[in-house]
Amino acid sequence: MSGLGWRSRAGLVLVLLSAFLLFVQLASPSGPPAPGGPAYFDLRLMGNTLLRIPASGEGLAAALRAKRFFIALLPLAGGAFLLFLDTEAGGRIEKFIRDHLGEG
Repeated sequence: MSGLGWRSRAGLVLVLLSAFLLFVQLASPSGPPAPGGPAYFDLRLMGNTLLRIPASGEGLAAALRAKRFFIALLPLAGGAFLLFLDTEAGGRIEKFIRDHLGEG
């Protein structure tokens, strides 16, 4: 591991974190939907409701589970990108970006 650069080490850490989050997400059962009256999915911006969609309890539970799944996939994407940058093709892309941004 001492031969790896900081990007590879950070990429491995992010991939392992994502694997743990995905394991927790997939191993935990989904909670029961909240009983009661009508539920609403609100989209708010700066305290104002932009959109209010009526939804069932099952629909809201599924939306929250999908959100947690998406959040668990974000570190995987970041880790994969950092690991990619240490490959030959990643080096070419890094050089291309540095040349076009004027940092080279």
